Amino acid sequence: MIFFDLFRCNQNQGIFIPRPRVTLRNNSSIFLHSNKFFISNHYLTVEKVEPKNYSQVAEIAESWAEIAYKKAADPEVKSEWEEYQFAACSSISSKFGYILGTEDKKAKRTYLCRDSKGKEQGMMLLSVKRHSIYIDFLTTNPRNIRSFLNDKEQDRVQGAGEALIRFAQNQALQFSKDYVYLHTVPKAEHFYKKMGFELIKRCRMQKTAERIRNEFPPPSIELVA
Repeated sequence: MIFFDLFRCNQNQGIFIPRPRVTLRNNSSIFLHSNKFFISNHYLTVEKVEPKNYSQVAEIAESWAEIAYKKAADPEVKSEWEEYQFAACSSISSKFGYILGTEDKKAKRTYLCRDSKGKEQGMMLLSVKRHSIYIDFLTTNPRNIRSFLNDKEQDRVQGAGEALIRFAQNQALQFSKDYVYLHTVPKAEHFYKKMGFELIKRCRMQKTAERIRNEFPPPSIELVA
């Protein structure tokens, strides 16, 4: 058991206030702050990519794209789903490399997930709409993808994608938006359903602010005296 102080968003003031101390079971997740998370036994932080770091993060994205491309083409890939995950990671990482490398206007909406050692583990592009938060793109370090090819990867980190999505949910609460939504492929719907998203129509999934607020504290958390 691990003890933390849980922070919850105050809807009226848009700030985070202390909640009762909780005990965290292994392999569950929790908000430590508006941009800090403990997921799958890893401390993860989400932060906005600053202009001075665009070129550096672009190089990281491009390296992920190359690694994922090679893994997708590896003959030892055991399923079409694994091949698709690596191919998608390569494609989306390339988009991040282009956006950041050319300092496109979208670059200012790019967020990076780091582990406790400061190593980059995931990226996300967010759009703030009138009534919602939209997740344009999301990718992870290809070494973190669940696959036979990654079984021997060192310093593999799970939970970066979840941390980025939970950060997007936090943004919805802080900016008083009605919901978070994204577009995905049918094979990936199960991941977002596990996080409370609902399929609204083909490929579009969303999660309401009310549902996000009701997750505090998450089901896997026990309040302690």
